[in-house]
Amino acid sequence: MSLPASDAQIGLYDEAGTAGSMRPAARWVLRDTVYESILAMLLEQHLPPGAPLRIETIARDLAVSPTPVREALVQIENTGLITRTALKGYRVAAPLSKEDQAKLMAVRLLLEPKAARAAFETHGEDLAIPLGKVLARQRAAAGSGQESEIREYLRADIEFHNVVLDNCANPFLRRAVQSLGAQFHRYHELSQPGGYDADQAIAEHQHVVDAFVCGSADMAAAAMEDHLNAVLERIQRQ
Repeated sequence: MSLPASDAQIGLYDEAGTAGSMRPAARWVLRDTVYESILAMLLEQHLPPGAPLRIETIARDLAVSPTPVREALVQIENTGLITRTALKGYRVAAPLSKEDQAKLMAVRLLLEPKAARAAFETHGEDLAIPLGKVLARQRAAAGSGQESEIREYLRADIEFHNVVLDNCANPFLRRAVQSLGAQFHRYHELSQPGGYDADQAIAEHQHVVDAFVCGSADMAAAAMEDHLNAVLERIQRQ
């Protein structure tokens, strides 16, 4: 099952030159907001490798100048979700192979448990509240099979990890992991669009929440490590 076109689709043309539906942003949108809009579209839509991203079209549809769009695309290129070719511009990149995905997860295993530990050391048990709220959304969206709920499940899955990363008090660590996570979530979406590991992932996320509730940085780091190891094992079994 492919994911439905998002309301946030921006600046994409098929080979016939037909534009997708748009939702214009306000004129004061800054580069970071443009970045988030384009990134959300890339993660939520089943876009074929090679689909073009046109700077002028994106800028017009978001009611911004080309500069923040160009800067956002440079940032997104660093995630590996898009590529740039001289004289051809930006295009959607092919998803990672299973082997490369396993290598990516191995790097996340080095970094993300450290982020969980740092987040606990910074915020302690208080972080269990926002994590629990996101997990409740993820649990509610899992298993229905409806396309809108699949999209919500994927959003909540990404947001759960971002709650930890946004609160780890280390912007360099956050950016490194989030760029890797973008690749992972696109791979997950394209290869298993129904959330094949939903039950397991939710249970593992619950263990992370429990670790924050119990009040231990060691437990928070270990729960995140266990979750990522389990994801890696599921990738290797595909």
